[in-house]
Amino acid sequence: MLRMQLSPGDVGGTGTAAAGTSGQGAGGAGTAGTGGQAGAQQGVDQQPPKEQTFEEWLAKQPKESQDRFSAREKSWKATQATERADRETLRTELMALRAKAEKGSDLEKQLGSSLAKIEETDRKADFYEAAHAAGVANLKLAYVVAVQDDLFDKKGNVSFETLKGKYPELFAGKAPAPKGNAGAGTGGDGRPAVGMNEIIRRASGRR
Repeated sequence: MLRMQLSPGDVGGTGTAAAGTSGQGAGGAGTAGTGGQAGAQQGVDQQPPKEQTFEEWLAKQPKESQDRFSAREKSWKATQATERADRETLRTELMALRAKAEKGSDLEKQLGSSLAKIEETDRKADFYEAAHAAGVANLKLAYVVAVQDDLFDKKGNVSFETLKGKYPELFAGKAPAPKGNAGAGTGGDGRPAVGMNEIIRRASGRR
């Protein structure tokens, strides 16, 4: 019968090898921990960028572009003021004529209809001005949605916070995705971009 004898050196070598293997296992665990940290950091880096307001975007544009926009804005406001003054004059004249018209006559009805159109034009002009200041990108579509959703209060004002909560696509702030970007064709946050027809269908309760 064979007997194996191990010398003290052999025993020490075996222990050292085992310890080395154990150390390698610990090192592997450390590598796994590092990988987890890197994954977490990558998740933080991939968070969507902060939404950019129109004012922030404009401030980054060349001075020539900023001056051009400022000039157009001033011209638009001047035109709005002139048109508003003209409508006020016309309203006064129509109200005077309606007061003289026979009650229930066709003339009275026509004058009343004309006054209603002036009121609607004033409400739209007020909305455009307030919507522009609130960062609405598509004024005409926003007005259609506000009317269909009955978002005007008794004073003719609209809560743009409510409008933005229901239709964020109407507001400026997100730059278009560059060609080839994974977000191209979406709203910039991975959601499909919403067109004018879709917003109108949502406002009217249709899908």
